[in-house]
Amino acid sequence: MPRPAKRPRPQDAREQQRDAAASVLERSAYNYGSGRAAKVEACARAVRAALLEAPLRPAGAPAKLMLCAPKGLKNEHAACAFAAPAKVSVVGSWLLRTGLKRQAEMDLAVELPDALITIKDLANGRYLAKRCAYLEQCAEVLREAGYQVTKVAFQRDARRPILEVSDDEGGAVKVMVAWQAPAKARLLLAPSRNNVRAADGSCVQPTPAYNAALLGDAALDRHLQLLHGACSADAAVVDASVLLKAWLRAEDQLSRDDGPGGFLAAMVAYHCASSVRPPDHIDAALSLFRDSLKFLAGNEWSSSQVTLRGASSADAAWPLPSLVDGDINLAASLSLAAAAELSDCATRALEAIRRDAPPGAFSLLFTPRSRQYDLSVKVPLLGGDDAYAASLATDEDDASILGLTVAQAVGRRVCATVERALAGRLRRPPRWDCDGDAITIGASLSTDAWRQVLKGGAPPTDEGRSFRAFWGDRCQARRFKDGRVLEAVVWEPPQNCIGDGWKRLLPQRSLAHALARHEPRRPASLDGAPPGLMRDDAGHVSDARTAFEALATVLRKGDGPLRVDHASPSSPHLRGTSWRVIRANAKSGVLECLDGVVRFAPSDAWEKLPSEARDAASLSLLAKIVPDAQLFAGDDTVRPHLLVSYRGYAMRLAPRLITRKSPRSDDLAHLHHSLLRSLATKQPCMPDACRLLVRWCHAQWLSDYVQQEHLELVCAAAFAPLASNSGVGEVPASARSGFVACLRVLATHDFSNAALYVDLRRCADDARPASLAERASLVATSNRIAADYADDVTPCVASGALARNAFLAPPEAVVWHLLVDGARAALQTLEDDDALWGSQGGKAARQAAGAFVVLRGDVVNTGDDVRGPRALRPRESFRNLGDADAGAFVQEGPADAFARKCREAFGDVALFLRDAREPKRMAVVWRPGFDGDARQVLRAVAALGVSVVKRVEVVG
Repeated sequence: MPRPAKRPRPQDAREQQRDAAASVLERSAYNYGSGRAAKVEACARAVRAALLEAPLRPAGAPAKLMLCAPKGLKNEHAACAFAAPAKVSVVGSWLLRTGLKRQAEMDLAVELPDALITIKDLANGRYLAKRCAYLEQCAEVLREAGYQVTKVAFQRDARRPILEVSDDEGGAVKVMVAWQAPAKARLLLAPSRNNVRAADGSCVQPTPAYNAALLGDAALDRHLQLLHGACSADAAVVDASVLLKAWLRAEDQLSRDDGPGGFLAAMVAYHCASSVRPPDHIDAALSLFRDSLKFLAGNEWSSSQVTLRGASSADAAWPLPSLVDGDINLAASLSLAAAAELSDCATRALEAIRRDAPPGAFSLLFTPRSRQYDLSVKVPLLGGDDAYAASLATDEDDASILGLTVAQAVGRRVCATVERALAGRLRRPPRWDCDGDAITIGASLSTDAWRQVLKGGAPPTDEGRSFRAFWGDRCQARRFKDGRVLEAVVWEPPQNCIGDGWKRLLPQRSLAHALARHEPRRPASLDGAPPGLMRDDAGHVSDARTAFEALATVLRKGDGPLRVDHASPSSPHLRGTSWRVIRANAKSGVLECLDGVVRFAPSDAWEKLPSEARDAASLSLLAKIVPDAQLFAGDDTVRPHLLVSYRGYAMRLAPRLITRKSPRSDDLAHLHHSLLRSLATKQPCMPDACRLLVRWCHAQWLSDYVQQEHLELVCAAAFAPLASNSGVGEVPASARSGFVACLRVLATHDFSNAALYVDLRRCADDARPASLAERASLVATSNRIAADYADDVTPCVASGALARNAFLAPPEAVVWHLLVDGARAALQTLEDDDALWGSQGGKAARQAAGAFVVLRGDVVNTGDDVRGPRALRPRESFRNLGDADAGAFVQEGPADAFARKCREAFGDVALFLRDAREPKRMAVVWRPGFDGDARQVLRAVAALGVSVVKRVEVVG
């Protein structure tokens, strides 16, 4: 008798971080073997040849630039003739293979001719002027060769421009300047020397920023050799540099004018590298990433001068912050404020990678900060500098705010207002950023912020005057349970509100009241919602699961004629595969639905009743147990259920009766949920891959026709190949590779001969290697299951075995064919984000469309209610996969209602597909075999939506 399979050991925090790091590297690192990389390298070779082979050119017009010098000094002019550069070499991250996606670039360093720069040119900015003039000559040479050339600032320093060069084939490189500094020049450019003195000699202060700029040009080639040797010897330096850059990009540090750059991140990784590392390259990269964060959190370079590992110390002290390599300060462009903020970010990151950190906290480090905000406030900038300065020049204003720019003054003032309005509800201090002609403030709330209904402040004495002045008429004196009388902000529930979901709107109500009171001249707009929305796995999913488990406890302890055996969840949100967050109703604040199945104890009385009577009886029994429940009779797509609000979540509860014959497959929704949860425990990256697949399905315009469960089956077939006929050889190791495996399953499976099936009961088997006899048994079992499905399931669809004679109903074949065609096209454009997720998606739907219905712009809400790339579909045109009656809980918009009416009236003759990016367009795809009058149907469609349809465009 074979021994029972061992239960897979749950992953500890280090294993979860290791898998998350591998996923981040796969998602963020640039693919240097792609077709675009080949175009970039071809462009670089052509640019190098054009510069080295260019003939001599006469001197051009003098180049003008502002000096890095005290005020009052005049601009320096220079003109130079063109001679071929001494050398053109590749510098930067391209040879190191540490570039990020959408930011990877090849840098070419053009070394100035030896005769061009003299020792005298180091003073008063003449080097910068000659550098600019020579770069202008290079630009003219490249323009004559047929390249598009643009001049931009280098490391956000306008005094040191570089060239962005592109060709017609899609290649692009950056051309910067390097020079060979003699030993005497390095002495003259010491941090204590002044090289931009005025004519009268009155300016004698050192000019370290100017000196560091010149030394930086001189060390480009040497630093590349240093980093290239380290990356070649230790691959962990490459991976740690990619992790550091991805983390800095998520923290908005790479885009700061005075912040760190990618070069400094690579140097920090090199500085923290040591010879003692774990043998696995992912573990070694994680260890080096952790050591780099500790170095940044320590903030040593802002308190003392730090010398680069293996380098000699400087003879003179550079201004802080400093990371010194001999006579060069690598952190010269980093300000003290940026170094302090970088230290705070690194400290928070170290908290997220501890062993006791919640699951998903490590992945959240690499999520852009704008997507981590629960609430964002957008405040317009009104008036000019003089108007705003006049409005602040009063006795009540802080004198320190004067002298700032308009953006800084508004940002700091509104940010302080937001912090005070949300005091006690914030997870971390809010941050502001200038976005064009507006200021955006982001706030991250604590998970229990919505529970604070009565918010107490100072006692009603002199100390409470400021509190009452801030809140105005919203402030009242209240006696608390401990006997104290305090000033408090009191919020009342809205009328006709069921449950406690209205409390989730308290942060928005508090913020709106404070901004309207203290910023009346600047109408603010709010976006976002409080925690509990499950936008990540760092605690928010557990909040919803805890709420459902608490309700299940109430049901099991309830009094009634029959006992509730079990309450099982069946929602994709609770199994981690839902593509979007749960959002709150704009009026009631109740979060969208979590589905569940309630199972009653067995009873012989159920067998004597017909199915309709059983549904009515079970719903009435359930309504007696659940408080404040609303009854929904159901329809063809949704079974009868109860809607209840509990702990701020709307939950749909469907009763399940244990009888000898269960005719409906949705009675097994809870089994589908539990089996997928088991598979997710075994393969932690499976839910992330499924979310990518669902998001991609939305981009294919198929979100109204393909259910969430079918995409979960495809993902399960990719992650459990021994329990399916997917043909996947190796189980994917990350979310991105799992998503690609799902696309490959859709594109390569022979749906015309056999359905794609997966036995969910066997997906969670032990992951140990199977023996030869076990493999033969698995093959025989797979063949038997395939034979069972051959008579029951239409080919070219997916099926999932839940029980011996129960499986999920397949989607219709025409929709599945569109999905397969989209997968085949997506495999050719994996590196093109716009084609994969954006406006170029849905190619198969557009090609199959017979007409397009264009809706009026005034009835389509194009505002985003979900942050980040998950917000492909605006609120009024979004339909949750598998939730046929989602509009009952989130208020169905005009576009939703029109699409639903079209499906109900004309669903037998056409599909009505909607673009995930452009909700104003709806594609009409005629079903195979339709030979009626298409124009008559389109006229009926236009008449059905006479209030929302703008025009109908017929294809062909």
